[in-house]
Amino acid sequence: MLQCAEALPIELSVNSLASKWGDVETVKITIAHGGKEYSKTYPGKVAASGTTISFLNEILQPDYEIRFCRDSIRNDTGAFLPLSASQWSELENEFGVENMEYFFAKIDTK
Repeated sequence: MLQCAEALPIELSVNSLASKWGDVETVKITIAHGGKEYSKTYPGKVAASGTTISFLNEILQPDYEIRFCRDSIRNDTGAFLPLSASQWSELENEFGVENMEYFFAKIDTK
């Protein structure tokens, strides 16, 4: 089993992110990061977690990337791992791109 994540510290601190929700009618989230605010309005009245993760991933790139931990697909909640671009690169160099993609799926930000 690939256990590479424990070896690397996560540099992305909770203190570097902030979020707030809009009113009940619009279902809008605003995420502050790096001195900027980014807003996303959800269609309808439901905020989908996948859309939120993709939106956050887009904001954090290119410095960080969130990937889906494929082993969590059998659980009732999905696990995601945010690492810096250099940490993902280091893991890909050590374990191979194919192995990393097998265990950690890239998230589409489009």
